[in-house]
Amino acid sequence: MAERRRNGFHGPFPLLQLCTWIYLPLLMLQFFFFVSPILPLAASIPCSLLFFLLALACTYYTYMACITDPIDLHLLQHLRETQGDDGNSDNHGCMDITFQSPPPATEPPPNEETKYCWVCETSVAQHSMHCKYCNKCVSHFDHHCLWLNTCVGHANYGYFCKILWSTCCMLLV
Repeated sequence: MAERRRNGFHGPFPLLQLCTWIYLPLLMLQFFFFVSPILPLAASIPCSLLFFLLALACTYYTYMACITDPIDLHLLQHLRETQGDDGNSDNHGCMDITFQSPPPATEPPPNEETKYCWVCETSVAQHSMHCKYCNKCVSHFDHHCLWLNTCVGHANYGYFCKILWSTCCMLLV
């Protein structure tokens, strides 16, 4: 079986993700060197401060969405049982770095409806879907985001929405 992608910082890295990490700093530099100096001082300082805070928020939420693993809790439990993981390690087959833990409730509800994923070879929640890019089932799967190089699901959907809002607001400034 192919290796499961734990988060957005686990390769291979798509071109869109690399563009994200290059474009954001360039956008910030462009604003501070070309836009901010031509504004009147009374508008330049608040606009620059607001733009910087929104860019910082965008970067933070992007990072958090990338490191949060939206794995299905049934699959996580199956991996812990079959791989002898004691549950304290967040590294199930991927990078050896400490990342955001799965959601606080790491045990699936006992009477939750499940279906069988033939790729993961285990039962997963009815609302989960298998991602062919990450090679795992994702709880409340929305989509696989090539900009973040990770799936957007229940665990990181809030961060993803905050990325969209902070990016839109940043571009409006």
